[in-house]
Amino acid sequence: MEPPSATSTASPIRDEGNLKPRLIIGILILACLLLPLLVEQPYYLYLINLTGIHAILILGLNLLVGFTGMVSLGHAGFFAIGAYLSTKIVMNLHLPWILGLLGGGTGALVGGLILGIPTNRMKDLTLSLVTLGFGISIYRVLMSWTSFTGGAIGITDVPPASLLGFSFKEAAASFYLIYGILGILLAVAASMAHMRVGRALLAIREDEVAASAMGINTRYYRIMAFAMSAFYCGCAGSLFAHYIGFVSPDSFTFHHSITFVSMVVVGGMGSVAGSFLGAAGLTLILEYFRTFSQYQLVLYGLSVILFVVFLPNGLAGLAEGIERRVSKLFQK
Repeated sequence: MEPPSATSTASPIRDEGNLKPRLIIGILILACLLLPLLVEQPYYLYLINLTGIHAILILGLNLLVGFTGMVSLGHAGFFAIGAYLSTKIVMNLHLPWILGLLGGGTGALVGGLILGIPTNRMKDLTLSLVTLGFGISIYRVLMSWTSFTGGAIGITDVPPASLLGFSFKEAAASFYLIYGILGILLAVAASMAHMRVGRALLAIREDEVAASAMGINTRYYRIMAFAMSAFYCGCAGSLFAHYIGFVSPDSFTFHHSITFVSMVVVGGMGSVAGSFLGAAGLTLILEYFRTFSQYQLVLYGLSVILFVVFLPNGLAGLAEGIERRVSKLFQK
């Protein structure tokens, strides 16, 4: 029989171990709440908000590319569907913005199902070409359907998001809205990654034949991943339209789809945290290279190549390596 002192000393150690993660999370939440008050330049706050919107989109794309290995080159199309549907729901139907957000996300989800069902058996290059054609088709529709989309001119004076009578017109207020929704969707994606559905998607990515032999309904999970990925993009599109206040086809081109896939790879494929890191890293790099005018895309492309060569596991892999080294130092 163990002496009573053994049980009395074990409890405080377990409590201390539980408090540390909670303390770190609390500090991060507090830092996020104070960030809009600490950032004085409106341009920097704009970049932070744009990073949050991109992080939602990349989070959805990572569910498809990172978890199932299905490469899509047309997710700018789902981004556009969410932006335009939300804009029309709010401006033409005069409905609350929250319905525009849900409508844009749902419309993109339906588009994901329409594209995901017939392409369920396609892989690699074939799937990439089909999704590329989808993205280009959406762009051409936006350019041609002038009565609905405004054509190349786009739609101006898109009202800011509002909730319960409060308008998120200011950049600081938009920060709390964007990152609040990002936190919710991040929690959902993290939960999925650790549940049966996440393990099934990873099994499909590693070996679809073996996953099917183990009893995983690969067709169902592939279609579900496509639909969920499109829903995230649609929600990001709604936030983008009502934050920028303007939508046009130039914001949803093939080049944007390539940029989104690059963010997934740079952040870390199959990593929920990597989605945010990739969105933040490449959004800031792309904005920084704007000062180089015509060399912007060249420098951006070289940056992506360097990331892929020297960080094959992405920024998430780098962060995990630093964390392991710091842990070893503290243990020594």
